[in-house]
Amino acid sequence: MDEHGDIVYFTVVRQDITEAEAIRRRHADLFYQKIHPLTGLPTRTQLDEELAKPGPKTYASIHVNRLIEINTAYGYEAGNAVLIHVAEILKTLATNK
Repeated sequence: MDEHGDIVYFTVVRQDITEAEAIRRRHADLFYQKIHPLTGLPTRTQLDEELAKPGPKTYASIHVNRLIEINTAYGYEAGNAVLIHVAEILKTLATNK
């Protein structure tokens, strides 16, 4: 601003958020799906609906430790391959009661 308080110049900082917004939308879409498109397993949304129904239930929640490190070191394709493999093992175990 000059001595009269008028704006003389200003600086604008911009950032392209196109990719971040696309990722956010994909995550929002996935949140409402009942079957995960990658693994074919029920999602948390499906679990919440099942738990809300009356009657006894049995379920398992699996956390794959250090998946972020696999994604970072080897890429998301490797991380997805790990998730798919774990899902196949779980499906096999569930059907071989």
